[in-house]
Amino acid sequence: VKCPLREVRELAQKFLEKHGIVYQLGEVSEVSFILPRSLVNPLNAQSKDSLEEDALLLKQVYKELFLSFARVPNLFRVLGVLPNYLEKQYFRVSEVLLGDGPLSAELRFCVAFIGSAADKCVYLMQLFQEQVRMFGHSNMPEKLRHLATASLKLAHRPWEFDQKDVEVLLSHWQISELFHALVVLSVSHCLASVCLGLGVSCEYDLFDTNYSLTIGASNLFELLAEEKLPYLDYDISKHPRPVRPSDFNWKDSGFYLLEKVLPRIAESLRETIGFSYNSTFESFGEEGVNTAPLHRAVWMYTQRVLGLEYDDYDYREVNEQLSRNTKNYLKTVVCYPKKVTKELLDSIDMDLDFLDIVQMVLLVTESK
Repeated sequence: VKCPLREVRELAQKFLEKHGIVYQLGEVSEVSFILPRSLVNPLNAQSKDSLEEDALLLKQVYKELFLSFARVPNLFRVLGVLPNYLEKQYFRVSEVLLGDGPLSAELRFCVAFIGSAADKCVYLMQLFQEQVRMFGHSNMPEKLRHLATASLKLAHRPWEFDQKDVEVLLSHWQISELFHALVVLSVSHCLASVCLGLGVSCEYDLFDTNYSLTIGASNLFELLAEEKLPYLDYDISKHPRPVRPSDFNWKDSGFYLLEKVLPRIAESLRETIGFSYNSTFESFGEEGVNTAPLHRAVWMYTQRVLGLEYDDYDYREVNEQLSRNTKNYLKTVVCYPKKVTKELLDSIDMDLDFLDIVQMVLLVTESK
């Protein structure tokens, strides 16, 4: 069902029919409980509304996804509404989780499981656990324990993540491993917000909530459930700025630091983030309208609620560009993605269609 290759689907159906099993190969569940099915491209990547080059791109990416994950996950089906963004996101995910790096593949997926658990994204937790099982392992090393608190801080209170946290982690991890693990966590946090913010549905075979990954004699899911660090509103009067963007930022500092340790992963992050901000979001509202102030406001608002403020940005623009209900939806996607509902999305009182919503959510998560 989740194979984009027609020949494989047909052979599978013949095999089932040979053994007396009647089964129609087609969609068996909704891809998203928020987005209309008509917006999501079919697995054969042929749609009357698709440009030919988009269909070819989707076909290629879907094929690579199937070869990597033995399925085309619903997450990437949703991202497929923007084929060029899907291509960039798959490049990043494949480099971070499957490409060259100091962490073993099964350890990366276990770190991704921890990152997904920060916002209780059951869909990704099940998907990443399945990938760990495919490597034949279920018991993970002790050093993963120390990532749980780091993951929660980075997801919910990044302004509290400081030198002491890094020192604790470095007492258990090599520096190149830690770089890689923190990138996996950050990408997982981003994907969790996409999944929950756009209502990505679990595939029919990923509903098993029996989490079997362990560390020593302890169940990893139970360990993560014990870690509690909910999001708090960032108050600059109570929390000193952890970093000033004028002194250290991703574009001028973070990228070059990561490039020294993990060059291909650094490039994949730069491409996806840059593409999201500069290229993807050009269709908000009416055609021909300058949308730069709008997606700048979305970008700055997202980082503001996570404790990052820019001295050279006039934050009055946020209120000018974003309605109160829209800000409420965006903040929920960033800080409490588990609470996103169809009703919350419907409360947005701006002139946005579903494709605009997808674009806005992707901009929010890349900013995050």
